[in-house]
Amino acid sequence: MWLILVTILSLVLAFALSDQLTTSVGGTLLLYLLPLAACVSLLVKLNSHDDQLSLLMTVLLLGLGLGALTSTGLTSQLFLAVILGLIAYLLIKYRNPLWSSSWTGIGVFSLAAVSAGFSAGVDTSTALNISLLVSAVLLPLLPLQAGYVTAVTRLPGSLPSFLIFLLPVLGLNNLANLITDVPDDIAYSISIIALLSVVFGTAKALVQSRVPLILAYSSLAFFAILWWFLASSQTVTPQNVIYLVAVAFVATGLMVSWQVICSKYGDDVDMRAVHGLVWSMPQFAVLLTLVALAAMGMPPFGVFAGFVGMLLTTTFTTYIPLIFILAAWLAASWYIMSMVQKMLFGQKQLEIRRIELHRSEFASLLIVVLICVALGVLPSNITGI
Repeated sequence: MWLILVTILSLVLAFALSDQLTTSVGGTLLLYLLPLAACVSLLVKLNSHDDQLSLLMTVLLLGLGLGALTSTGLTSQLFLAVILGLIAYLLIKYRNPLWSSSWTGIGVFSLAAVSAGFSAGVDTSTALNISLLVSAVLLPLLPLQAGYVTAVTRLPGSLPSFLIFLLPVLGLNNLANLITDVPDDIAYSISIIALLSVVFGTAKALVQSRVPLILAYSSLAFFAILWWFLASSQTVTPQNVIYLVAVAFVATGLMVSWQVICSKYGDDVDMRAVHGLVWSMPQFAVLLTLVALAAMGMPPFGVFAGFVGMLLTTTFTTYIPLIFILAAWLAASWYIMSMVQKMLFGQKQLEIRRIELHRSEFASLLIVVLICVALGVLPSNITGI
């Protein structure tokens, strides 16, 4: 409860000091949503055996993230270096010997932390390349997606649902300072890599059976779509920001929803074994359905508004990238709805009694739904961009 109060206090201070704080992208919107994402993550009722250190680390990462958003130059890079190094340490601390791929994620975060720390001591061209590398780790892009995927699937407690929002937000904030200076040939290469990332993330999400991995790879594909738009226009627009925060917040909501299921039925529960939740958890079923509709890009939610806004403000020299993007979108609609349909409907599990959501869990998911609607219907100048 004290940690939740800290996140609420951070939100209040962001409102009170919004005119005095410096932000490079997204105006004050990111400053408002970051504490809300942390609060949403902390409201979920954890199992008794979960390591409570994850709760403290969530609030610590919130403070460091706000520092990175409100600072520039060397100070901002130092904040990023500390955040990346701390996540690498947490991955080492919680590493399971059976997860051999974890070392790849640890290595990616360690490399990005060192790069961010030393970016101020190099020439302009090298600093630009280093900052792009750090951005590709935070806002995942091939071949550096392993860090993001490992962080949101291997860490315990409230950390995955918060990091799935924090990392891409910091990535866009870092990228906004340098995207206009990227040479045309590098921007073209990034756009090609982004399309490959869209295909890779979509294909990986389609073959997964674990919900955290589905969310990690599907969000990778959606963020790669943003990379393509940024590389094509070489500028950050309000539509880009709306799209990013909407996708990230929806991912947080879906991750929180899965953690709610795990808190009721055990951490080792298999998605394929969970069905008929509409009978045992009706309130949860309604909220999860709304979050899933937002994730599929349905109106009036923020993902739809951001995506359509980017389409209308981008000039296409060829429609091949649009084909890739729309195919990934249709695939995401299929596997997200399939995932939710399997959990909510299907044969009723007679052996499972009716379970009511804890009030804090209901509040957590309700905040996600309301934010997704607000991002879709409110004008960008009202949202602070």
